[in-house]
Amino acid sequence: MDIFELSRCRRTIRFFDQREIPEEALRKLIDVARMCSCGSNMQRLRYLVVRKKEILEKLFPLTA
Repeated sequence: MDIFELSRCRRTIRFFDQREIPEEALRKLIDVARMCSCGSNMQRLRYLVVRKKEILEKLFPLTA
């Protein structure tokens, strides 16, 4: 699939399955995200992993 096909077929996802991600998969995803470029390569991004359900319930409304 080329970039044009990918762009045409993409979709926005606002709601996700509520299931736990295995620790190793999560570490790999964070590592990939860490290596992705950001604007002017200023490295301003920070990642926070939240696993406690009560904290997630408070955070989720803030993401909309």
